[in-house]
Amino acid sequence: MTSEKSISVLIANYNWDVSILIKELHKQLIASKVAFEILCYDNSKGSSFESSNEKLNALDFVTYRLEHHHIGRSQNRNKLALDAKHGWFLFLDGDSAIPNSEFIANYLTTSKSAMVVCGGTAYAEKPLNENQLLRWTYGKEREEIRSELRNEKANSGFSSFNFLIKREAFELVGFNNELTLYGHEDTLFGQDLRKHHFNVLHINNPLVHLGLDENQVFLEKTRNAIQNLKTLVDSKVLENESKLTSYYLRLSKTRTKKVISALFKRNKNRWEKNLCGQAPNMRTFDLYRLGYLCSL
Repeated sequence: MTSEKSISVLIANYNWDVSILIKELHKQLIASKVAFEILCYDNSKGSSFESSNEKLNALDFVTYRLEHHHIGRSQNRNKLALDAKHGWFLFLDGDSAIPNSEFIANYLTTSKSAMVVCGGTAYAEKPLNENQLLRWTYGKEREEIRSELRNEKANSGFSSFNFLIKREAFELVGFNNELTLYGHEDTLFGQDLRKHHFNVLHINNPLVHLGLDENQVFLEKTRNAIQNLKTLVDSKVLENESKLTSYYLRLSKTRTKKVISALFKRNKNRWEKNLCGQAPNMRTFDLYRLGYLCSL
């Protein structure tokens, strides 16, 4: 992508103060001299930050809008894209921070051959409080990954948290509006990109993820995401796009699935105690997720 191309920054938000994020984006976009707009749609119905966020509408080329009825994450992103007017879409999540002054410039200088680019995710050196330790540990160990490793499994490693996509590519693929439950819209989008022969390029241009769920909330979201995953896999909408689905599909052909399910039910409370404690173990988390999936 070159500097003369136009860009729509599309921010999916849920009850988060996006003032610092949008002001920094606006500053970098003005400096880049590229034609741009920033659209931020808040999908929380009654945002605690409505007053401060709405002041952002005073900035040139910025639109902040609070939705008055809840729609899913996929529908919110599709709505942003439908309203966008420029040739490239930069999708960002609202609960994030830009770590440096080169964030926009790094995307603008991405290879012209790349129609889909994921910048990556970063985390603070420590969580704000110990009740966020599980989400922070998962992010640090499983999401904060250098582009060299992410490019080894480019499409299956797609993340909607921070990505650039050419308009015509998005219009061919889009997010699945039927996904109204939490989880795995990214997995399905990456699969659909592959089916349309769009290869994802991963670069080291991360956003810092700030909105970390507390331990019990993250466990509940994990279970919801796995329920959604099972529906997608069983209906054959989603293929073998991750380690979790790969193990599940293999186990489903054997009696081992029942063994893993029984193991989960027997150890669920002990595993949750570890995951909500001071040293959450990611292998335990893997077992927890696989066991819960097998138990459904």
